[in-house]
Amino acid sequence: SLLKMRRSLAIFAALALVAPTTAFMPTMAPSHRGATRGMDLQMSSSQSPSVSRRQALGVAAALAAGLVAMPLRDATAADAPKGPFLLPTLPYDYKALEPAIDEATMKFHHDKHFNAYATNLNKALEGKEVSSIVDLQKGAIKAGGAIRNNGGGYYNHGMFFESMTSPAKSGAPSPALAKAIDASFGSMDEMKAKFNDAAAKRFGSGWAWLGVTPDGKLAITSTPNQDNPLMEGAEGDKMIPFLGLDVWEHAYYLKYQNLRPSYIKEWWTVVNWAKVSEYYEKYASQGKPVTWG
Repeated sequence: SLLKMRRSLAIFAALALVAPTTAFMPTMAPSHRGATRGMDLQMSSSQSPSVSRRQALGVAAALAAGLVAMPLRDATAADAPKGPFLLPTLPYDYKALEPAIDEATMKFHHDKHFNAYATNLNKALEGKEVSSIVDLQKGAIKAGGAIRNNGGGYYNHGMFFESMTSPAKSGAPSPALAKAIDASFGSMDEMKAKFNDAAAKRFGSGWAWLGVTPDGKLAITSTPNQDNPLMEGAEGDKMIPFLGLDVWEHAYYLKYQNLRPSYIKEWWTVVNWAKVSEYYEKYASQGKPVTWG
């Protein structure tokens, strides 16, 4: 119902109100990552909100009570990040992934979160020589928190959004990818079970990945926060990822709340196997990092 949706959106809308024309930035304090799963966004330290926390919470309460309407809107030119890394347009409608992923989540996730990574990555790279987003991954951890979190977030989200489609168009893996899955896991069902387990057990925020290891086999791993297996020094198995699932709470909480396994299960219905197979055959199986876009 509209009332239920309004209540679910309350805290997100309050955050948006605090800085409606600026981007949100992922928390970067490593000592608090495990404890901040329930609220994985904070304002960039360089931003000064014009609305106090008390006022924002007041708006959230009003939204939950149905006293104030906060309409969702598409990203506009004013929201666009300035710099070499732009916000890609979704290759499908915001509603296309329903019922697996709802329209409201898609708008917040793409127009706010993904946009924030692009915006903050451009800021972090001001005055520096800019390489491609793929080349940036390898040394991202050594480059520091701003590039690690925002560069990883930008690359990860680009692959994530592009590798999904409507349930009717999900399809199946190509013969080459299906053969590789069977060779490495025994069956598609076994691969999904291992992937689901890795995604569900990733503590706090992070990603689950299917990729090609240096020996040419497929494997599954997970990484914390916005890290990915392309980064030198990243947690998890070394591989070239070609399918990733975002398990940060902003990716699913509006619809699934604390039921992450339900989100993971439904996500399989919107995997764009044609695109994922392309990633595998054109890039990962050839030992090359995926270039999306």
